[in-house]
Amino acid sequence: MDVLSDVFKSLHLESNIFARPRFLSPWGLYQPKSVFAAFHFITRGNCYLKLDGESQFRSLKEGDFVLLPQGAGHVITDSPNTPVEDMEVVFGNKSAEEIEEMVIGGYGVESRIICGAFNYERGEAHPLLSNLPPLIHIQGQSMDGGNWIGSTLNLVASEVFSRRPGSEEIVTRMLDVLFVQIIRSCIESVSDKNEGWLAGLQDAQIGRALAWIHRQFAFSWTVESLAQKAGMSRSAFSARFSELVGDSPVQYLNKWRIQKAIALFRDTDQSLRSIGYEVGYQSEEVFSRTFKRILHTTPGAYRKQLLQRLA
Repeated sequence: MDVLSDVFKSLHLESNIFARPRFLSPWGLYQPKSVFAAFHFITRGNCYLKLDGESQFRSLKEGDFVLLPQGAGHVITDSPNTPVEDMEVVFGNKSAEEIEEMVIGGYGVESRIICGAFNYERGEAHPLLSNLPPLIHIQGQSMDGGNWIGSTLNLVASEVFSRRPGSEEIVTRMLDVLFVQIIRSCIESVSDKNEGWLAGLQDAQIGRALAWIHRQFAFSWTVESLAQKAGMSRSAFSARFSELVGDSPVQYLNKWRIQKAIALFRDTDQSLRSIGYEVGYQSEEVFSRTFKRILHTTPGAYRKQLLQRLA
């Protein structure tokens, strides 16, 4: 499995559409900071979006798609001057069917926006999430007929508004594909070699070392052995890896092992000692100490909280 596929698998991604109402100007909504990655797809009309802490609005046009990977609070509105309402209050406890029939705003120009979210496992140890920008804006005008993201978005919109049998399942699966396409596009667009883990994947030598870590994460890797796989000297490899990825090779290895341990917390009832050994630690003590250093809690406490969330 390639590095990016391995990372995506660890996210346990869940996608859903939570609103697709008609917006008639004037209208404005505020989404507080959330634990999910919100997205908006503008299928008709134009609007504006501003993140918490920013002073300037971004202009969004028909066909644009925006993703907020870290769940940043934001305003989305027909005009920067329109008063806004809390999105959670507007939608409240309404059912999906009720939200579908909602008309938000006044009696002016109509806009249609598909609002949804990606839910995934979070954590300081995850290499992808900590390296994504607070907002990813894909402009509709840049998505020509040969662009896979544009094609997927068009299919999503078609299914969302068709209400045909099975459309909900089709949309969910297409959204999963869309998320991967968007992140892959971000990686491929990285040009500055100091842009973190995403740039590390694009670097031939560091990318090779990352692939070995992901392929054999339980192996007793050292800086020297990884440098050999990358075809570099120990000192040059260590410096370049840290520069691009943001962690030393050993730090990254430990963080990825912890991600693998979390997956085993979720999917198995193995003991902590067994899980620690499976991800590369020869003793439960070393596993627990490393886990606590990275996530600031013990493996047992983390596992208990995780299972409570999933119950």
